[in-house]
Amino acid sequence: MSPLSPEKKNESKPTYWRSLDELVDAPEFRQQLEREFHEGASETPDDVSRRQFITVMGASVALASFTGCRRPVEHIVPYVRQPEEVVPGRALNYASTMPLGEDAFGVLVRSNEGRPTKIEGNENHPSTRAYDLPGQNKRPTPRGAANSLMLASVLDLYDPDRDPLVEINEKDRPAHQPYGKEWDRLAEVITGANLGTGAGLAVLSEGFSSPTIERLAKRFGERFPDARWVTYDAISNENVYKGTEAVFGRPLRPVYSFDRASTVLALDYDLVLGESNNVRHAADFAKGRHVKDKHEDEKSVSRLYAVEGIYTLTGGIADHRLRVRSSQIGAFTATIANRLGIKADGAGEFDSRFVDSVVADLQTAAAQNRALVVAGRRQPAAVHALVAAINEKLTTADSLVSAPRTVHYVAVEDTRTSSTEDLTALVADMASGDIKSLIIIGGDPVYNAPGDLDFIGALQRVSFSMCLADRFNETAVHVNHFLQRSHYLESWGDARAYDGTLSLIQPLIEPLYKSRTTAEFLNIVSAGKDVSDYDLVRQTWNGLIGAIDEGAWRRIVHDGVHAGSAYKPVPANLVTRRLETFLASNPVAQPKTGMELTVTVSNSVYDGRYANNGWLQELPDPVTKVTWDNVAAISPATAHKLGIKRKGQKVRVTAGKHSIELPAVQLPGQADDEVTVELGYGQNIGRVSQQAGRNAYALRSSQSDTISDVSVTLVEGTHLLATTQDHQSMEGRPLFRENTLVGYKKSTKNHELLPAMHEMDENLQLYGSHSYASGYQWGMAIDLNLCNGCNACTIACQSENNIPVVGKVQTEKGREMSWIRIDRYFKGDPDNPQMMHQPVPCQHCENAPCEQVCPVSATVHDAQGLNVMVYNRCIGTRYCANNCPYKVRRFNFFNFTKGKPEVHKMLQNPEVTVRSRGVMEKCSFCIQRINHAKIDAKLEDRRVRDGEVVTACQQACPVGAIVFGDINNDKEWNPTDTRVMHVKGSDRNYKMLQELNTRPRTTYLGKIRNPNATLAPAVAASDSRSPEEH
Repeated sequence: MSPLSPEKKNESKPTYWRSLDELVDAPEFRQQLEREFHEGASETPDDVSRRQFITVMGASVALASFTGCRRPVEHIVPYVRQPEEVVPGRALNYASTMPLGEDAFGVLVRSNEGRPTKIEGNENHPSTRAYDLPGQNKRPTPRGAANSLMLASVLDLYDPDRDPLVEINEKDRPAHQPYGKEWDRLAEVITGANLGTGAGLAVLSEGFSSPTIERLAKRFGERFPDARWVTYDAISNENVYKGTEAVFGRPLRPVYSFDRASTVLALDYDLVLGESNNVRHAADFAKGRHVKDKHEDEKSVSRLYAVEGIYTLTGGIADHRLRVRSSQIGAFTATIANRLGIKADGAGEFDSRFVDSVVADLQTAAAQNRALVVAGRRQPAAVHALVAAINEKLTTADSLVSAPRTVHYVAVEDTRTSSTEDLTALVADMASGDIKSLIIIGGDPVYNAPGDLDFIGALQRVSFSMCLADRFNETAVHVNHFLQRSHYLESWGDARAYDGTLSLIQPLIEPLYKSRTTAEFLNIVSAGKDVSDYDLVRQTWNGLIGAIDEGAWRRIVHDGVHAGSAYKPVPANLVTRRLETFLASNPVAQPKTGMELTVTVSNSVYDGRYANNGWLQELPDPVTKVTWDNVAAISPATAHKLGIKRKGQKVRVTAGKHSIELPAVQLPGQADDEVTVELGYGQNIGRVSQQAGRNAYALRSSQSDTISDVSVTLVEGTHLLATTQDHQSMEGRPLFRENTLVGYKKSTKNHELLPAMHEMDENLQLYGSHSYASGYQWGMAIDLNLCNGCNACTIACQSENNIPVVGKVQTEKGREMSWIRIDRYFKGDPDNPQMMHQPVPCQHCENAPCEQVCPVSATVHDAQGLNVMVYNRCIGTRYCANNCPYKVRRFNFFNFTKGKPEVHKMLQNPEVTVRSRGVMEKCSFCIQRINHAKIDAKLEDRRVRDGEVVTACQQACPVGAIVFGDINNDKEWNPTDTRVMHVKGSDRNYKMLQELNTRPRTTYLGKIRNPNATLAPAVAASDSRSPEEH
């Protein structure tokens, strides 16, 4: 038992807590709560200069006056004849696609007079189709969704570090050459390299799923038949393909249908973040978790089991979670396989009740083809082979999908998949001198190649090297020629979605700097001709789907996809003998004693390609709540063993010949004797990324992401960690409500359904009550049963409302500016607690405490029930923030937007005021979107339709947890209930801190879990009050 486990006197009553300091009521935590504001929030920083502070602000935290940063030349050119579609002040939306390795996400890009300013999901794209709560007797309108990477990608377009010069490291030439001249002489450079037929030439590219790039790659192979093409991505599905090939005889891609599954077993798999196609997977899973009312059939609500060593968001929404070390996942998979009749060596000893319950539920679901087992892509190929075999064993339909299945398989086309084995062989040949010329397309292998390969040493032995990348990176430092690649918002291109649907990439803006696409680069290298990316894409599509008339092409450009072009399912016949042969030569790994290390994809910056993005660096990790850093996450018991007593103490993690020092963070629910480190941090180039974290790729092995025989030792010193987990604490007041499905169905009263639901007389008012019975009355409902804590809403709000980045030092002081925060709670034993998330925007209280204390009426209520800010009146007393019980107001301690690079000003939403120093700000319910809808309705002489106003957070949410609309229940005004009224009418609906009689317009629907009654006794319905308050 952890030394932090709750005392027995409190074990009978559930307790919600944000951090271990809060759980044990540490003196430092208590001191922080007793302050009016977070420590340091009222003081000017003494240890950092003004210039140092401003370097972590603005567009990816950069200053135009910073040394080496060039302002783009501004040209004001009036229209001679204004384009018909451009209306000043009116944004236009264009469909495009964001490629990410083998994935492709459909996007709708908002353009304000030629400037891309906001990313949304494309409802026509299969990878970004959202789930929405249905209204009464109606289905929701289609809506696109997005993840945080998609939403933040627009900031990368305006990154000042996208240097408009080409770096040249040849001794006889200057360090910098004009960018355009280098592109103009690219064909000459290739000719001068004497590449011949490609003997001694290799291409190292990142993974892709582009028909155009694949076509040009084949042309490159024809031009250089002796050349080698190697593909490498730091994060890939390489092991998935190896596993399916072992079972089916050829590498196939599994396409999951979580919406069809009634029982899901997730083996080190995070369907919310980190895995392929996560937006669609999260949306599909949410369909099976929707609880309409207490009469819901128990069989219609899916059940999720999670087995993992690292606490993921999937583990947080699971009904049951088994905590095992990552190296034990294979043994657990073999155990399940054996129980289902699949022979597999290497099974281990696990909780028999858990195993029995999982097997029984899977077999019950399999009778209707509703069982699904998934494994995370960092697991070895043997695990994926067993998972594929298990899924086929649980499927009663034939292999060609004559009946709906939870998984089908497709043979991928136009795709290059990462191969670590090929990279290892390439590095060996580079080191031996067999590779004379190397062309690197995308990626950053100097930074993210496994540490045991010594890629830099091998690269130094290559005589001719060239790199095409999005910006100058660590690989560019070590090559002869660096060429900048265009951002996807500046490019024509294409990609295939995860299910194979053809998707189009179209530019929203001319390249800010003279850059080219991968397709243009390959065409110049292989054909010696400079052909536009648009023409190259049209040539490819003419070959794929035949000659396209202009009308059909315009439809594809409009929709962003070619409907009906998904891959067809292929036969997936399990061959037992082939599986047994593969497992004999690739046995399930057996866990070893001692400490082990797992390196994992970052929930914020992915594999490091977004490390120079200030929005994502400042986005709190959804589990640890750490910003601007990666950490060594360990369990409380392991921390006690290592002598770690406080946050930020440094540890040295050693794997093989490499070691790095990191701050340690105690993570409840983490497996004992396992340390987890996120990849993607510690870059040496980039004014944002070089300030954040340490490079964990140095510890990574080319053999596995889980490494045994690791040494973790405590070293002297501490590291400043900017964590938000204890900011805006509610001091034990009831916020989060939940119940089990069985308990919910048995409840007869609200206080039984969700305890601590106080019945208040809302007519009690100190200053009298205002009538909100006429006109539009806006309100929001958030379903905690669907929310998975993915953080998409936070980035969407930041992008929509011009919310600044404040930097690590200010974040640590509690000065983060996000208008909607995601509170993360734990409940139960710190060794293996449950986890839950709760979005908290401004509640827009009808009896708002903030309004009553403002001396200048800078925060007031309007006739639509909105709590609005008048920025010009605000004098910065911060009385409103102190009086807000929900802690959702943010104060501009500095002019965070002053000194932004000129290029970053192009990103700002012109419909939202940019706030200055000394001004309070908060969620506005996206009032600019409300006003747009009202203006449109007035012009058409009608009322605003239900669903016409969609807030930024609601728009981004993949699972439809947020619903917004008119809540005026006057039947003359709203003859039928709006969707938000229907949702608020649920008996799960409650108001946060209702006993304060603030009458918030934002309400919540309590969380419902669906545990297996045979595995654990039904957990009593609970709330987030401390035990002493019960």
